[in-house]
Amino acid sequence: MTLGDKVLDWWRARYAIIIPTICIVLLVLLCWILKLDASRILESKNINGLLEALITFVTIIVGVFGFLLPILISNQKEDNIITLFLRHANVKLFRRKLKNTIISGFVVVFLCCLLFLHDVLQLKATIVLALLTLWILLFFICSAYRFIGIILSLVISGKNFESETSKVAREEEMKSLKEKIESTTKKETK
Repeated sequence: MTLGDKVLDWWRARYAIIIPTICIVLLVLLCWILKLDASRILESKNINGLLEALITFVTIIVGVFGFLLPILISNQKEDNIITLFLRHANVKLFRRKLKNTIISGFVVVFLCCLLFLHDVLQLKATIVLALLTLWILLFFICSAYRFIGIILSLVISGKNFESETSKVAREEEMKSLKEKIESTTKKETK
């Protein structure tokens, strides 16, 4: 394994935490440097529409998981690539990270519902709650992107893998048969 592969593996294992953290730190620094008043955002008449849009977005993504996971499970017995993946992957880690992704989606929905109470919460508590919601939302987006990509590639490449493996198997059989024929003809000529 090369250094580049090690760095890529390290990044893949941590980017769902690194990206939201960097975004939140940059947002806080930007508000502090530009002396932006966060209360103006929370007092906006469009804040409820924003929260509703976030809830809709997250529930759609969680629904995509609800659509793709049964397809993955039902294709498990039919597709060699899915069986191969499940045999060689760390299934416990895969299952745990997938659960974390779905749970983080539910947490974002819950926190957005709490933010609807911004008019009765203290300003500092609302700002902390909004930053926490944003961090978990970004974590959810990064994690969901990773898992939707994995699941789609398994479902889609499973169809291609089946035809490619049968083609490779036929080519190997032909090569073996050719070698047997050549070895017998060499023996006969001697």
